[in-house]
Amino acid sequence: MMTSWKTLKSGERVALGLFALLVLSIMIHDWMIRSIWVLWYVPLALLGGSGVLLAVFNFGVGLRDGLDWPDKLRSALAVPLALIGAALLSVLGVGRVLEASVFLIANQANMEVAQPEAGPGQPAALRYIEGVPDGGVAIIRSPVPPRALPVKVQMRLTGERIRTCRPILFAAYPCTYD
Repeated sequence: MMTSWKTLKSGERVALGLFALLVLSIMIHDWMIRSIWVLWYVPLALLGGSGVLLAVFNFGVGLRDGLDWPDKLRSALAVPLALIGAALLSVLGVGRVLEASVFLIANQANMEVAQPEAGPGQPAALRYIEGVPDGGVAIIRSPVPPRALPVKVQMRLTGERIRTCRPILFAAYPCTYD
């Protein structure tokens, strides 16, 4: 059942806004990893720190307000639950999967160039994050999971050994390599 914004308590509004900001910061964080690797944790640290402060403040306000017990508990727990939900999304890598999928769709033409160069039915790779000084992440389109590929094929795709892979869309895998 949908609840009107006006019927939500102030703590619940803060929790929804904080959850939206944290999810946005997760996506910004993943973009920054790909673009500006030095600034990895700045958005998460800023929004996470402010989220903890808001959670403590909102917990106190929720307990102080003259509400009946179920409303008081709901209002007091809204921000901590929003923080836990955003942390779970971050741990599950939702932002990374979404960012890698958008990158693959935006660079579909580059992948279509790499596919014929690899040969019909062969895996093809597209650099996603270039490591400094080595390593990184490549998006590999392959009919089988790239970690199952022979080391020689892994070397052709990334120049190094593939460590971890996670499936996204179109039989593609963002894979980290040494």
